[in-house]
Amino acid sequence: MRNSILYALAFASGVLCDDATFLSRPDLQPSLLNVTKNDDSDKLSDDYIFIAPWVPGEIPQAQTHIGPHIFTSDGELVWTGYGYLANSIANFMPTKYNGEDAMSFYEGNVGDTGVGFGSYRLMDQSFDIKAKVGLKQPFLHDFHEFQMTGQHTAAFSTYHAVPYNFSDVDGATDDNKWVFENIVTEIDVNTDEVLFQWNSLDHIHVNDSKVKDTLQSDGKDSNRPFDYMHLNSIEKDESGNFLISCRHLWSVYYIDGKSGEVIWTLGMSDGGSDWELEDVAEFGYQHHARWVDPEVIGKDKEDDVKYISIFDNGKSGAANTTPLRENPRGIILKLDSSDGATSDKDKIGKVTLVQDFYPPEESDRSPSQGSVQVLSNGNVFIGWGSTPKVSEHTVDGTLIFAATINDGDHESYRAFKGPFSGKPKDVPALVSVYNEEDDKTKFYISWNGATDVKSWNLYGGDAEDDMNEIKSGISNDKFETTYEADGYYAYTKVEAVSSNGSTIDEGHAQTYFQK
Repeated sequence: MRNSILYALAFASGVLCDDATFLSRPDLQPSLLNVTKNDDSDKLSDDYIFIAPWVPGEIPQAQTHIGPHIFTSDGELVWTGYGYLANSIANFMPTKYNGEDAMSFYEGNVGDTGVGFGSYRLMDQSFDIKAKVGLKQPFLHDFHEFQMTGQHTAAFSTYHAVPYNFSDVDGATDDNKWVFENIVTEIDVNTDEVLFQWNSLDHIHVNDSKVKDTLQSDGKDSNRPFDYMHLNSIEKDESGNFLISCRHLWSVYYIDGKSGEVIWTLGMSDGGSDWELEDVAEFGYQHHARWVDPEVIGKDKEDDVKYISIFDNGKSGAANTTPLRENPRGIILKLDSSDGATSDKDKIGKVTLVQDFYPPEESDRSPSQGSVQVLSNGNVFIGWGSTPKVSEHTVDGTLIFAATINDGDHESYRAFKGPFSGKPKDVPALVSVYNEEDDKTKFYISWNGATDVKSWNLYGGDAEDDMNEIKSGISNDKFETTYEADGYYAYTKVEAVSSNGSTIDEGHAQTYFQK
C-alpha cells in the first residue's frame, strides 16, 4: 500500500490560507459547476459530466480553472486535470480505446481565428496517457474533432493553409491568395498509419461558402487564410461513410468512405442542398452533427428514415458575417427519403424538425462552439459553447438540469456525459489543522479522480506508528470531506474505504497549528 506524508502548501507561518478552493489540495485551482436547475434528479442520466474550460486564443501562464474536468451527474467535482496537463486542452470526452473506457482530448495551440494546431491524446481511467496521435504527418491538426471510429482507429480534423486561385470566387480580389483546406483523416491509433484521407478542395468549391464577405480581411496571407468551410465535426457510420459538419457552409455533408465523393449535401450552402428543408429545420454556423438511433428517442426504425442531431449556433459573431437567427438551439432532424416525402423530383427527400432544445436563459447566445449529445436514456445533454453553460433535457425539450461553469467566465468547446471509474495512482490528500483556542482538530480529505471511495476512516496519535481510530465511516459525497474532532493529534492518517468495506489506499499528514 502506497504511503505518503503530505505537507500542506496552503500554510504560511502556520496560518491557514482561505483562498484555496479545497484546503486538502490548495495546489489545485479547478473549475466548478454552479448548478442553477436540478428539479427532477430521477430523470437525470447517471453518467458523469466531462468539460474542458478554456479561454480560446488567450492562455496566460498563470491561468486558473482551465483544463479537463469530470463532475458527477448533479455537478459535484470528481477530477480536475489542472496542473497535470498543459494549459491548452480542448474537446475532452469519454470514449473507448481497445475495448476499454478511456478519455480523449486535443492538446496544442488555439489561435484567435478559431483554428487549432496540435495533436491528440488518449488517456485511461488511471489518468495515464496511452496514445499520442497525429504526430507523423508534416502538419499539425485541429481541436474541433477527434472521434474514435473503431477499437483502435480514429478520425480527426486538420486545417492546412494552401495557396489558392480565387478568380472564380465571388467577391474575391487579387489580394486573396490563401485558403484553409480542411482535411478528414482516419488513422490506426496504434501506429499512426493513415487509413483514409479526404481533402475538401477536391470535393467542395470555395464559392459555396456562406462567409465570402470575410474575404475583405481574410485570405491575403498564410497567417490568416480564407476559412471557407470550417470543418468542426466528423462521424463514421456503420456503412463506412463519414458525416461531416461545415460551419461556414451552413451544411452537413455525407462522404463516401472509400472514394471520398460527396454522396449528398444537407443545408443552405451557396452550392445548394440535395434535401428539401422545412423552414424550422434550417440551421446556420452549426457544430457537432451526429447520427441518432431512432429507438433511443422513441422512434421506430425505418429503412428510408434517418435522424441526426446538430448544435445550431444560428450566428457567428465574426465581422462581415450574416446571422441566420439570434438564438442558439440543439436540434434533432428527421431525414425522410421514402416515396412521396418530397414533391421536388430533384431532391433526395425532406428534412423536418423533430425537436429543438433551448438554453437555460432566453438571453443566452452562443455564436461559437457547442455540442448536442443524445444519451442512452433518451435525454439530450448540451454544451452551450461560448455561453459557458451545460444543460440536460428530456427528449420533449423539457429542461431538467442546468449549470454555469464557474461565474460564466470560462467556455468549454464541447460538453459530454459518459461512464467513468477513476482509479488515480496518487494517494488520498489529508490536511489536519489544530486550533489551540477551542482545542479541536479539523481534517480536510480528498482524492482527486477517485470514484470508488464510499467513506473514510480517520486515525490520529502522537507518532506515525502509534495512531488510534478517531472516526470510521465518514461519508464521502463531495470532492472534499471535512471532519472535526476534539483534541490534538500530532500525526494523522486517512483510509479510503470502498463500498464492500475494503481499504483502497491511505494518506498521512502532520498536524499544523492555527490560532
